[in-house]
Amino acid sequence: MKRSLLGSAATYTTANVLSSLVPVLMIPIMTRILSPSDYGIVAVFNSAVAYLVVAVGLGVQSTIPIQFYRLAREEVAQLITACFLILAMSFLVVNLATVALWPLVSRYSSFSIGWVFMASAVAAMQFVGALRMSVLQAEKRSFDYACLQVFQSIAVPAFSIALIVFADMAWRGRILGAVITGVMMTIVAFVGLRRDGLLVGHTRKHHVTGAVRYGITLLPHVLGGLTIALGDQLLVAMVLGASAAGMFSVALSAASAIQLVTIALNRAWAPWLYENLPAMEYPDKLRVVRFTYTYFVVLALGASCFGVLLPYALKVLVGQAFLPSASLVLILSVGFGFGGMYFAVTNYVFHVGATARLAAVTASSAVIGAILTYALLKRFGLAGAGYGFALSQMILFVNTWRLAQKVCPMPWAAALRSIGKPPKEA
Repeated sequence: MKRSLLGSAATYTTANVLSSLVPVLMIPIMTRILSPSDYGIVAVFNSAVAYLVVAVGLGVQSTIPIQFYRLAREEVAQLITACFLILAMSFLVVNLATVALWPLVSRYSSFSIGWVFMASAVAAMQFVGALRMSVLQAEKRSFDYACLQVFQSIAVPAFSIALIVFADMAWRGRILGAVITGVMMTIVAFVGLRRDGLLVGHTRKHHVTGAVRYGITLLPHVLGGLTIALGDQLLVAMVLGASAAGMFSVALSAASAIQLVTIALNRAWAPWLYENLPAMEYPDKLRVVRFTYTYFVVLALGASCFGVLLPYALKVLVGQAFLPSASLVLILSVGFGFGGMYFAVTNYVFHVGATARLAAVTASSAVIGAILTYALLKRFGLAGAGYGFALSQMILFVNTWRLAQKVCPMPWAAALRSIGKPPKEA
């Protein structure tokens, strides 16, 4: 569409490819220094952190890219300060609730309360990093964004391997590696925001209430999305045990390289779409939809080919105990392909602010997906988790696409009928 858009997409994609290469390069090491059970414990901890990120920040950082073009810079700084205030309050509430509910929660947790506090701290630090990266995305500073992302992707495994190998800390070393990286990312985020004049000592009530309202409205959507993306790992751990969860996690990590690319493309695409969609005429919308259909086709073919070829690489890359994970990669790749298509259509829902309806769609899709995954796990074992993941991603994509057409109509049908023809005025 624009040369700057293509340049940003190239930068984001390069950073995400580099970030995806690091975990892949670490698989031969991690699957040889950690047992499947240790790997499964780490996967459960990371899933818990992902849910806690939502609880300790309410996802309010996601309002930054949307509001960035609507507010004066001073007001953006006040909004960011409001986000940090919300983080502090929610972090306190989450930890007080953990203490109060621990007698009940401890029956279902394999971690001590200290590790649960550690998970909430990691979640808070990830929130800060995500907020900073949201600002960089909104400012179209793709290079700075890429540097921060690549640093994070390298630091976590580097510290983890050092602690596992030299301190013999097993799964604890992997978690502490994330803690150390989180501290560093938090410092970098605060320094960057302060330097850019986006961290001030005051805010306004309407920024706090508006961000909280936005976050709470979006909460079912985010939790539903997390359940679709990560709930399978928790279900595998509950039904089949930590070792099976470890093998599923390895396959999911390998196949998620597709997601890293689709997220990068969407990070470049979404700001351009938000900025230009209000002024688009019918021919422009037709071109956008045609472009999106082309993207769907390329993504479907790419994900399928990736899923077919990757198992051969995994047989060389992973440790002997993790070899069964290779059989899951194809179906998981298909699932991530549907996930990339979901990113392409959900932007329209965010653009018009229909987050309440999106939340209902995501939550209902997550519930249906969780039920299907549990049933498939019982019927097919570990392979059932892969089938459930792909079905969940497909259901979410289709339902979100339908919602997007209702709240932000685009010429999806007309674009199909006009293939090979020049766009005409409506």
